[in-house]
Amino acid sequence: PSPGVPGGSGVRAAVDRAVAETRLLVELGVDGLLVENAHDAPALGDDQTGPEVVAYMTHVALAVRRNARRLPVGVRVLHADRAALAVALGACCHFVRVDGWAEDPASAGRFHRYRESLGATAIPVLADLRPSSVEDVASLVAAAEATHPDALIVLGPAVGYPSPPGVVDAACEVASLPLFCGGGLD
Repeated sequence: PSPGVPGGSGVRAAVDRAVAETRLLVELGVDGLLVENAHDAPALGDDQTGPEVVAYMTHVALAVRRNARRLPVGVRVLHADRAALAVALGACCHFVRVDGWAEDPASAGRFHRYRESLGATAIPVLADLRPSSVEDVASLVAAAEATHPDALIVLGPAVGYPSPPGVVDAACEVASLPLFCGGGLD
């Protein structure tokens, strides 16, 4: 967890663990890596995420980048897309992952204005989608694409759950952007 989150083991321990995991994943032949504060619970939003989280995540992301060889490294800061962009820019990462844009287009608007002000428009944005059924896919994809990400990630309805049957196929049929799958497949 980030500084201030209960149960954290400190910055040095987090960096050491991230480096060890990076080296293992590189040896196993993965195609890319994502640095995420997945254990920050409860997560804060963009306006509440402090500079200590950005500094911490940048430190971890830099360590991962140094050990990732030539693999792309991305960043996700839970519910704090602008913080993720700041980390990605500071650590020279290859992409950011954002969530909730289809449901909250104003968040995307704030992000894009911030991205432009930082001169970070070359950092691709991958936006999460969580369709609960095949019937939700077309409207969710359309809403997400209207927020101008560079690619979409289809996820299951909740963390650790695969997408419902047919959702990935339906997304492939309607999406005009590159599509990734996250959260597992059955």
